Amino acid sequence: MMNSLYKIILFFILIITLNFQYSFGQDSLKKTDKKSETSSFFSLQGTYVRHLGNFGNVWSHTTGIYGIYGINYPSNYVLNFKTGYLTLHNKKDINFPENSGSTIIPVVIGGKYLFDLKIAQPYISFNNGINIISQKVNLNGEKEEKTLVKYYWQTGVGTYVNLYKNLKLDLSVNVNSHFYQDDAMMTGFEYNLGIEYFLK
Repeated sequence: MMNSLYKIILFFILIITLNFQYSFGQDSLKKTDKKSETSSFFSLQGTYVRHLGNFGNVWSHTTGIYGIYGINYPSNYVLNFKTGYLTLHNKKDINFPENSGSTIIPVVIGGKYLFDLKIAQPYISFNNGINIISQKVNLNGEKEEKTLVKYYWQTGVGTYVNLYKNLKLDLSVNVNSHFYQDDAMMTGFEYNLGIEYFLK
């Protein structure tokens, strides 16, 4: 898994390097073609998180969906607000009670920096916020229903791919650290696939 992540990161570094070479090779007058106004967008993303460490020994992965509203600025910066609905899945060999899957509602604010290659737009991102966790079973497999509010952050790389006019494909890989409990942080790799629509 780590080798795959390194390959993905190296791929995006290569794209970013080529972008810098392309940008510096252009005539300075072409810079005036950039949009001079902000624009907003809405995005839907499906997500899969593979958990690591002590937490991952019990809850193997998380799946869910995000809804995102964002603002694009002329300087290639993006501000985004994200929420969604996620479900934790325990490992198959863990004998938990039925309906043991805890759920998470994230409330997140973050940003991106884009490297515009016209057809594709690679980016780096950072997000942080809170998770509202509806816990049904604790890490010991005991039934313990309660609501937790925990801080979390994530950072990663991704790319937009222009599909049609105001429609873009959004692909990203993130490293997450969700604060669950001291001896079992909800860390992991998050893989996202989404569609983004630019609003007028």
